Amino acid sequence: MLRFLTCIAFVAATSWAAAERPNFVFVFSDDVNRDCWGVYGNPDCQTPNIDKLAAEGMRFESVYCTVAMCAPFRQELFSGRSPWRTATLANHSKSTPDTKSLPHYLKPLGYKVGLIGKTHIGPKPAYPFEYFGATQDSNDKFIAHATRFIDDSLAEKKNFCLFLASSDGHAPFTTGDASQYPPDKLTVPPYWLDTPETRERMSAHYAEVTNFDALVGRVRALLEEKGQLENTVFMVCSEQGVEFPFAKWTCFDNGLHTALVARHPKRVKEGSVAPQLISLMDVAPTLVELAGGELKEGDVDGKSFVSVLDGKPNEINDYVLGAFTNCNISDNAKRIYPIRCIRDKRYTLIWCPAHKQITSNVTLTNALGMIDGVSKTASKKHGGGELAMSWAKRRE
Repeated sequence: MLRFLTCIAFVAATSWAAAERPNFVFVFSDDVNRDCWGVYGNPDCQTPNIDKLAAEGMRFESVYCTVAMCAPFRQELFSGRSPWRTATLANHSKSTPDTKSLPHYLKPLGYKVGLIGKTHIGPKPAYPFEYFGATQDSNDKFIAHATRFIDDSLAEKKNFCLFLASSDGHAPFTTGDASQYPPDKLTVPPYWLDTPETRERMSAHYAEVTNFDALVGRVRALLEEKGQLENTVFMVCSEQGVEFPFAKWTCFDNGLHTALVARHPKRVKEGSVAPQLISLMDVAPTLVELAGGELKEGDVDGKSFVSVLDGKPNEINDYVLGAFTNCNISDNAKRIYPIRCIRDKRYTLIWCPAHKQITSNVTLTNALGMIDGVSKTASKKHGGGELAMSWAKRRE
């Protein structure tokens, strides 16, 4: 009888622990500067849903990715490992076959782990998500997939971890309503040259950021509808910087500095701000710890920042690293230009081993060609070329 009662107590405790584990929802955009959000001080771009989440939770001030390109960013986020470790320093790269990621760590804890939208990762055995495709202009499709995923999780009595990877923010800028951002009314940041092309691109880009914010609001409404908002760690991230010159594809602050807000009323204080230096690779071990899992030494390179969510003042990292290499970037095969950097909370050191050459990324190609007298027209494939060319003309 005692053994039977002990078993009952164990099952009850286990069920209670599973019920207390949080769900995770992580929504992120594509190529968006952190200061495009109102909560980070943007005077023009409308992001009311993101701002509300920050007011109810925590705004992170010093989160950095290692590489300001899509494939490296995503694989660092999901694996918790350095791009050097997964061999993903270059864009369009895939991780080493032995790479483990969040699905490997959360599924054994009883989680369904899904990814909706843009992937740009591989191989699939390294990232065994439940995948749901979605086109760029598809907030409706994102919500339909999210509804199905959450409903299935609840029916299976499982916690869920869901990533929604929007393409909003990535050129060409086609979503949202740019008419709400008249170019001549915008405030051009001091680190960009004020040209008509800059203002036009900002208008179109802000429209996508606001469209992304609408998705965030709809995800929140869905969680409320399903009764899951209060037990969900809800994070929203900007990804790396926009593909304007000296942001994406660089080690400058506008490339690697990431916007991140988190809401979880059971442990995150409303309106709190985290000044600690955090690496993108710290997200994965944080989610594993919140789920009640334990990682072995060497599983990840990142460090959990659960203590930061709890409001403790301890530091997570003394410094973070950054890197760029233009391998696998279109239009740059012959101009090899690696960059490395190291940051602490006060200083950044950027090292360019090939400093005698001119830096190279797709946004500068047409501007360089114009300066050299090679090209007088700007390619619109990535959008940044015409903008860079307007800056080069201003330079003259």
